[in-house]
Amino acid sequence: MSTTPTPGRIAPASALSWQGRLESAGNEAEVVAAVRDYVSELDHEELAKLPPDCRPGKFLDGNDVSSFAFHLVRRQHEERDEQPPLTKLAAFFSEASQRLSQVFKKRDAPEGSGLPT
Repeated sequence: MSTTPTPGRIAPASALSWQGRLESAGNEAEVVAAVRDYVSELDHEELAKLPPDCRPGKFLDGNDVSSFAFHLVRRQHEERDEQPPLTKLAAFFSEASQRLSQVFKKRDAPEGSGLPT
């Protein structure tokens, strides 16, 4: 499968693999690495169509990912017309933020809580 961006899409052609990559991420660093790789493959022409404050920046840690996810979803709900680029980006970052929550929950669970480590 090609990873070359398809015209008219913000998500890379390998979008199906991104969900799997997020699901297999076992810690914060792996989620952030997946996010960085995803952003590096986005179609620049589609990114240019996004409002400037909705264009991805640098992601140093999970807080950056979760904050950006929240911002995108909030902006998505503020927009009167659905913007496919914003919708797709918000969906990916929402999934990444959810995965971070799962990773942190597992990490912070007390020993013997029954949660897998």
